[in-house]
Amino acid sequence: MRTSRSLGVVAAALLSAATLVATGGMASAGATWTITPVLGGLNGPRGVAFDTQGSLYVAEAGTYSNIAPGSFGVSRTGTVRKFIVSDSRLSRSWSTVFDSVHDSTNGGPEVLGPAGVSALGNGCMKNSNGVREGCQVLVIVSLSRDGVNAVTPGLTFSQIGHLYRLDGATGAPTDKSDVGDQQYSWAAQHASLWK
Repeated sequence: MRTSRSLGVVAAALLSAATLVATGGMASAGATWTITPVLGGLNGPRGVAFDTQGSLYVAEAGTYSNIAPGSFGVSRTGTVRKFIVSDSRLSRSWSTVFDSVHDSTNGGPEVLGPAGVSALGNGCMKNSNGVREGCQVLVIVSLSRDGVNAVTPGLTFSQIGHLYRLDGATGAPTDKSDVGDQQYSWAAQHASLWK
């Protein structure tokens, strides 16, 4: 019984593939694609998300500034932006600034800041109170304060490695957790796992 069911599934799959080829359902060699940019001028985009209202959220790491080779620098060039669609165009609803770390310890320049964003729930709209359960806009900022200061002591920043909840209507951030330092501490306590 099981063998006949498996043969039936294989036969159905082969029939579907043959139908696609016969009806031209497969892409032809001469097919072309058109790609149209909808948003530009971003500073190191690292994450994008859409909410149920169709709004677009973009997490941008920030802009690199020239620093001495083998060192870190800090700026306030990281952002999370919300864009809404109106008249078939994207327009910025709000922009929230975050810390960025500029790293040249591994040779080339690298910028680490807001690294990911998510938007969940039905309440993520202009008139939504972003702290209610219907709107969950979250952003995670790269690295950890303790990890960066272990390499370059004395840098001043407060947002590196934190998880933030953003108000869906205004973008106002609320610090939820210091994930970066928690992970840095856990990794130090469990260093034997990597030996």
